[in-house]
Amino acid sequence: MVEILSIQSEEAVELIESGMHPEWIELINNGFGGIPEGDSLENAIHEVNFPNRATIFIAKDEDAIIGYASVMRYANNDDDKRGKLMRKAMLDLFRFIPEDKFIGVEISSIAVNEKYRGQRIGMRLYQQVVKELNPCFINGFTKNPIAVGARIKALPDYEVFWGGIPLTSDDYLFGQTIQSLYFMTKTPAEAYQITQQKRVVSLQAQDVDIIPTDLVDTSTLTNYKFKIVCDAINEIQRDKGDRTVFAPLICVRKDLISNIREQ
Repeated sequence: MVEILSIQSEEAVELIESGMHPEWIELINNGFGGIPEGDSLENAIHEVNFPNRATIFIAKDEDAIIGYASVMRYANNDDDKRGKLMRKAMLDLFRFIPEDKFIGVEISSIAVNEKYRGQRIGMRLYQQVVKELNPCFINGFTKNPIAVGARIKALPDYEVFWGGIPLTSDDYLFGQTIQSLYFMTKTPAEAYQITQQKRVVSLQAQDVDIIPTDLVDTSTLTNYKFKIVCDAINEIQRDKGDRTVFAPLICVRKDLISNIREQ
């Protein structure tokens, strides 16, 4: 039976360095796509090594780690660098700061052993994040429609926005505002990296990173808004050769949206 556990970053590093879980090291490295560069042990440590800032959620089948999510926590106070930026962005855009312990989290990386896919392990990892941390925002970047679909299914209490486009509501203006908030939480150095050091394209009037991937098959998609986003990705990819959109994936708790609209 697969169980979902959470550990702190420091414990995760110790587990990887112990050599007791080579299957976890392999899982992390496989998540890079293609053949990962550099040392596999160092790659694995890099994905979980965020002392005092991250919770690592792991899925275990007996003693084997068959899935994980590395989650950066943004505390709702001005002592937390990212939390401070998010609080300022909330004030600037909405004149409102929630009282929750964690104003947001960012999914740094997530992967499930391919032998266990289709068993809702990823969904359970997301749900454990919500159960333990209950963040206002769940942020990340992705190019993968499967990842987007997984969050829609796993997070019924959140509205989902990808590339500024609402996938679970009709509020396109709010989607663009939320994406603006996401970029406002980046430090000047991070903003420089996004806008200057990487090629960017425009999707819904926002700059987003692009990286190589295959065309997205939209023939089986039933979510109309989701299909619109994927079709836009395909159009950009055709213009750019073998490249496509890598866009912010932002989930906002529904009760927070209600509170924002009441302000």
